[in-house]
Amino acid sequence: MTLCDAVIHVNETLDEQAMNFLTEIECSSHGVFSAKFGARTPHLMMVSYAPQMTNAKSVLGVVRGQGYHAQLAGGS
Repeated sequence: MTLCDAVIHVNETLDEQAMNFLTEIECSSHGVFSAKFGARTPHLMMVSYAPQMTNAKSVLGVVRGQGYHAQLAGGS
């Protein structure tokens, strides 16, 4: 199975609880295999997903659906 990565830039400043919530929600999405924020880049979330099951726009939509302002910084 091929995986793609998307980097989502979240405009808001997130605390640890918000980051954990977003990664849990993202990981529960169909076709998403992992999601994490970098320790040095807490405004960037890296999401690995199967392009046969979902796409970068849908991955971004999960974050926006929680009320955050975000955009794709990269993805396939």
